[in-house]
Amino acid sequence: MRQFHPFHSQLYLGKGRALYCGPLQHLEAHAYGAPVLHVGIYGPFRLMLGNGARRGYRAAIVPPGLRHALDVAGGVHGKLFVETDSPSASAFRCRFPYRSGAVTGLNDPEVLEIFRWIFEDDPQQEAVERRLDLLLAPGSKKTLLDPRIEKIVELIRNEPDRNYSQGELAASLGLSP
Repeated sequence: MRQFHPFHSQLYLGKGRALYCGPLQHLEAHAYGAPVLHVGIYGPFRLMLGNGARRGYRAAIVPPGLRHALDVAGGVHGKLFVETDSPSASAFRCRFPYRSGAVTGLNDPEVLEIFRWIFEDDPQQEAVERRLDLLLAPGSKKTLLDPRIEKIVELIRNEPDRNYSQGELAASLGLSP
């Protein structure tokens, strides 16, 4: 492990993705235009939503447009931003399914290990890109489903407050209930 000043940070930009690792105290309420994977590299962080609810996470996805504040209390934090029109966007969504308007907590040791590696080893840009490509590779974490089921899951994910009937879902696929 390389020895750094205690306040070092890293920023990697490429392929419609931006990745940051470094110490962080607090970010006031804000919203991003892209989904963000937040990671507490050595410990949990707290997210506060617009309604005042606070919750601790080790890793979480914050969807685009969701207003939130972040409290890392001086810990080391990682963020992966994926532009919604980038080549990585659909792979990110498959690897880390999330709903609009809600934080999605993750329990993913691979993500923690990757962010810790980036922060501690300070790898070159190409190595980070290769690791992110593997993380977001098709089928890297996704359970293979019948394409018809994937379509239904996407319908429900896009409108989580709607209560679809079995008949509606079947009809959307041209099947009987």
